[in-house]
Amino acid sequence: MNLMNTNKNTLLALKLTALAGAAGITPGAHAAIVHANQVPFTNVPSGNWDVTGTGNVIAHFDSNNLHFINGAAFAFSASSVAAFGLNDAIGQTLPSPIFWKTDGIQILSGGYNNNFGTVNPAGTYIGFRFSNGGTTDYGWANLVLNGTSGSYTSFSITDAWYDDSGAAITVGAMDVVPEPSSIALLALGATGLAAWRRRRKAAETQAE
Repeated sequence: MNLMNTNKNTLLALKLTALAGAAGITPGAHAAIVHANQVPFTNVPSGNWDVTGTGNVIAHFDSNNLHFINGAAFAFSASSVAAFGLNDAIGQTLPSPIFWKTDGIQILSGGYNNNFGTVNPAGTYIGFRFSNGGTTDYGWANLVLNGTSGSYTSFSITDAWYDDSGAAITVGAMDVVPEPSSIALLALGATGLAAWRRRRKAAETQAE
């Protein structure tokens, strides 16, 4: 193989690496943003939310309440739990007048108490924090009220993600890791492209 072909192959490898990066494929990288365990989760029936899947229970659900326990807390404003929008930061510093609340959120038959304020029944982003392996981790969750206006009887956390490095996280941030099949498909494509280039080069050489 001559120097020109070597340079072409090196360039091809660099292009494929860039393509993999653009596709979100980073071999060996550890994603700090993790999908919370037991999601979706509802408070009917009652139970515990083990957010990490390793016995780290941060909240307890019963028929009317979501209690954050074991040092965990959720972010809450003076007037409403409906405090966050997409890309808002959840971390040590929160926008005023949002603060951390260590007790729970309550659903009441026929409505909801002032802890909910003007929560959106279709989905409200809340922040949460908890102790995890010696660090304080921050996450976001989507809280949905079940029932009809004026008679919400239960709620669900339909999605939740947290950053296991202790860094702040933005609402809506997810770590979408490609499936192994996607990586294998990209590798197969690279192999096929390299083989096609070799065949084309051989045909050009024969034609000279």
